[in-house]
Amino acid sequence: MEFGLAQDPETLAKNAQNALDELLDLPVTMLSTETLDQLVCWANTALSSRVDTLRARLVAEADHAGVAPTQSGSRTIDQHVAARTGTNPADTRADLRIGRFLAAHPVFDDAFGKGWLSRAHIELIRKAVRPRFADQLHDAQDMFVEFARTVDWTDFQKLFSYWLDNVDPDGDAPREQHESRYCNIHRRGDGTVVGRFQLDPVSGAALIHILEREQTRLLDEETAAADAGEPIERTSSQRTADALCRIAARGAERSDTVIPKPQVVVTIGQALFEDMIRTATNPDHADLPLISSFDDPDRRCELLDGTPIHPHLAMQIAAVAEFRRLVLEPDGGIHDYGNTTRTLPEPARTMVIAAARGRCRNPGCDAPLSWLQIDHKIPWTKTHDTSITNSDACCGPDNRAKGDR
Repeated sequence: MEFGLAQDPETLAKNAQNALDELLDLPVTMLSTETLDQLVCWANTALSSRVDTLRARLVAEADHAGVAPTQSGSRTIDQHVAARTGTNPADTRADLRIGRFLAAHPVFDDAFGKGWLSRAHIELIRKAVRPRFADQLHDAQDMFVEFARTVDWTDFQKLFSYWLDNVDPDGDAPREQHESRYCNIHRRGDGTVVGRFQLDPVSGAALIHILEREQTRLLDEETAAADAGEPIERTSSQRTADALCRIAARGAERSDTVIPKPQVVVTIGQALFEDMIRTATNPDHADLPLISSFDDPDRRCELLDGTPIHPHLAMQIAAVAEFRRLVLEPDGGIHDYGNTTRTLPEPARTMVIAAARGRCRNPGCDAPLSWLQIDHKIPWTKTHDTSITNSDACCGPDNRAKGDR
């Protein structure tokens, strides 16, 4: 028995292993839907976070104690674990980074162990840490734990992004995002070309818009080819690759220097926009802090899919933007646009998607923005109401599954 411990760690580990073995032996095909629901959620939260927390703590302490050179002569703990277990050393390095982060943030450490924060929550927060706001993050631990317990993962990411923007009033984050842009492309020995890239949120949204537009053209071509009895077989990833190549080829062939402008929709709340105007036009207000907010429609600042962007980044495109007015209720719902048409006009469709923050209205659905359609909340056959207040964003599969209900 280890000195000072109520139970031998090896015994505790063996008991945990036995309990998990019993769970693995469960006849899952015979479980009720209620039990399956409980076990699936438990495995992805309470169980997963406890295992991840224990692993991170152990790896961090093993590294601090010099286990690797002492036990095997390995230079690093990830090399030691990989040599003994055959696991990917990158996984151990990730555990080590999380373990060190948790050691410096005890509230996160406790919440992670209890299943209130997932590994994804911890990784999101850890990767965003910068020395200039480390103290603010330390003070905000309880707030983020509460966020994680009360909102879903998508909204947590947005809330965290808003917090980052507000602890960075000088706009350092968007400058860093822009300055860290890169595109690395190289040819392999067999002639294939591979690459990686990173863009700031606005440039990335422009690229995605152009790609989705070209992918739609490819899908139309595939449909026509299938109707003609000559189907074109493409995966989604292959379609994206073909779309990128076609865009590049078409751009290289242009001789009139005319380039169609990509569409980037940015939703900016009225109060925040007025602050942005004052900051840009009045020297006395040049230092006015631009405060954005996740849950205040008057201070929203985000892309069409709900991704928060820093107000300073939004200001860069405001001078060349086309503005459309969208009135929201305090709860974020649409106030008014009109109800005279069977099908909403394109500006109204964009506004509905912006108000929905680029998400399907069905809870838990993570369909991409390009899948969203504008659907009647109450079927048109029952009310003949196509007003914007009776419209919501819904992905195609969920819309078709709903039927005329």
